[in-house]
Amino acid sequence: MNVTCRQHQRHAVLDLTGRFVISSADAREFLPLGSLIDRLIADGKVHIAANLRGLSALDAGGLGKLVAIHELLRAAGGSLTLVAPNARVRTLLAVTRLDTVLRIHDVEPSVASWC
Repeated sequence: MNVTCRQHQRHAVLDLTGRFVISSADAREFLPLGSLIDRLIADGKVHIAANLRGLSALDAGGLGKLVAIHELLRAAGGSLTLVAPNARVRTLLAVTRLDTVLRIHDVEPSVASWC
């Protein structure tokens, strides 16, 4: 999985592309994502949108990582918003009922909505 980060005043947008499949990957592959989240929180960017448009696959392990990020951000007074999940990811969110816990948008929230 590749992650690019666009930072704004109080929030950041993470563009996730590729496969977020922890069960078939070396766990070290996802360490940079955790480090990035830690840096963003330390910089006061506690509202993060994860743009999932470029994800080709997401498994339960990847979903668990998103939930862990959600919890970290919530503890820091922030939030995680999932943006543009594909139909398979939406089904996974619905089956696990995480669609009732995680904020989901079809399009990236505007800068004004973060303030």
